[in-house]
Amino acid sequence: MLARGASAGLRLLRQSAAAACVSTARGVSSEATFEVQPLGEHLVETGPSRSARCSSEQALALHTAMQTVRQMETAADQLFREHRIRGMLHLYSGQEATCVGIQAAMLDGDSVITSYRCHGWAHMMGLTPREILLALTSRATSRTNGKGGSMHLYSPDHRFYGGMGIVGSQCPIGVGIAFAHKYNNTRSVCITMYGEGAANQGQLSEAMNLAALWRLPVVFVCENNHYSYYTADDHVTANTNYYCRGDIVPGVRVDGMDVLAVREAAQWATDLCRAGRGPAVLESLTYRFSGHSVADPGKLYRPEEEVQEAMAHDPIAVFRQRVLAAGLLTEQQLEVPTRQWERCGANDDAIAKPLLKQI
Repeated sequence: MLARGASAGLRLLRQSAAAACVSTARGVSSEATFEVQPLGEHLVETGPSRSARCSSEQALALHTAMQTVRQMETAADQLFREHRIRGMLHLYSGQEATCVGIQAAMLDGDSVITSYRCHGWAHMMGLTPREILLALTSRATSRTNGKGGSMHLYSPDHRFYGGMGIVGSQCPIGVGIAFAHKYNNTRSVCITMYGEGAANQGQLSEAMNLAALWRLPVVFVCENNHYSYYTADDHVTANTNYYCRGDIVPGVRVDGMDVLAVREAAQWATDLCRAGRGPAVLESLTYRFSGHSVADPGKLYRPEEEVQEAMAHDPIAVFRQRVLAAGLLTEQQLEVPTRQWERCGANDDAIAKPLLKQI
């Protein structure tokens, strides 16, 4: 029997996947338009676009980014099992469309702060897979000097402010970053990520209140993978419509397994903030393919049929099928991400050296 909270979300994802199709294509491989539908709206006057135009160049960039994050997480999993990564390790596999889709709507100068499931975002904000794996394996040459581990990646040079290990603690800090953007008149936006498990934190409500009071340019993104650690969300949350939880703050729920749907929703949210009408809430319905952390098999509390159903909506495989059907890319072009990964140096000797002994 499927867990109640997860099964409801998966039904929405299934409906979204069934509705997705190519509406028009221009040429064989230049541009196509795909139908995308928000799965819910709250206090929205003009919501995200119902169609997403995508060029062959954009399609290749989106696919490459998602594939690189997936391969990086697979490498991290292997390094953990070889005891080269110590401590906790929370993988992003299955959720790649969220960070890639949102980043595609961001502009130079925008900022991101997120939770401990942060490797994908670190890469999307500019860190290379090699830099990230050096940090995960506690190399002194990493950007965190080998002291941050998996949960505390950080690079202010890339406007990436973490990687926060305390549930929900990034939300007030994200509001502070947005306040700085407004104070300095940068027209930039802060993307503040949190999971559905953090949605019941009092500090999130306080952060949203100040953001609404001061009309700050912050997009609160609830990355809803349906499980808070090992508990289905509706077992601990009375209102699982997280996009409505901002009270007077407008919100949208989107298929987080559809990178184009996420991009269009993020474009709506960031445009709203740049127009001085922020903040906004974006709920991305997604699913983690592994357990809460690598130490968690993810099997005792999630039925196998539920996991398999979610994996059938793999964001990379679904996007690959759509762009091939639209004639945007060829099978040969879609092999590029693997070749790029092989050249990135992510598995070089520096990562295989003994662990840092510095305290």
